Amino acid sequence: MKSQNPGLKIVPNSTETSEKSSKQTPKGSVHHSAQEPSQGISSGNPIEKAPSKIRWLLFYVLATLSIPLAGIGIWNLRVLETHRKSHRIRLTDTSLEVGVDAAQRLLPWDRLDAIHLEKDDSWLGWLGWQMIRVDAGAGPVVLRGFWGMKALADEMTLRKDHAQAHRPSSTQSRPSGTQPGTTEQVNELAFLWQQGLLTEQEYRQQVASLNNKDK
Repeated sequence: MKSQNPGLKIVPNSTETSEKSSKQTPKGSVHHSAQEPSQGISSGNPIEKAPSKIRWLLFYVLATLSIPLAGIGIWNLRVLETHRKSHRIRLTDTSLEVGVDAAQRLLPWDRLDAIHLEKDDSWLGWLGWQMIRVDAGAGPVVLRGFWGMKALADEMTLRKDHAQAHRPSSTQSRPSGTQPGTTEQVNELAFLWQQGLLTEQEYRQQVASLNNKDK
């Protein structure tokens, strides 16, 4: 499957072949698909994207001009490339991954509040670039310098809406009239703490309170 946006890297899906073959159904017969993927969602296809070099245009120009100076420019270009790739993002069916390695931030789609497409508030805005602001629990996440911001924001919104529409209720897995178990409540408190909605002191107090109830 080829993405219409040249900046999006989408892994080919094996269902594309089966969909083509299903169109060749003989007359008189009815074809029933097992499950039709939601419109707009690249089912099972993660999308990876790195910011454009134009975000650090001035630094790239200076590094290029300094290449004749004992190879300093080459070293600077390598540092810039490493820094640029460290700001890459990855969209999966369940979450938005921002950054890499230890600096990576994992944002589940069903926990996000809103995704806004705005004019970039940096110098890129002078050139007509836009940025994406994601409202998360621990504060907004800003994505800037990516090609195809409109398509990227649309895809992110589709995945968020899809995940939230299919999020199971916390009471569906428990019998009627019962309360969530201690482990489930502790996990929910841990998530709130990681998102910055609870302080460490509040988190510890509430966990201690749950443990005392079980005694």
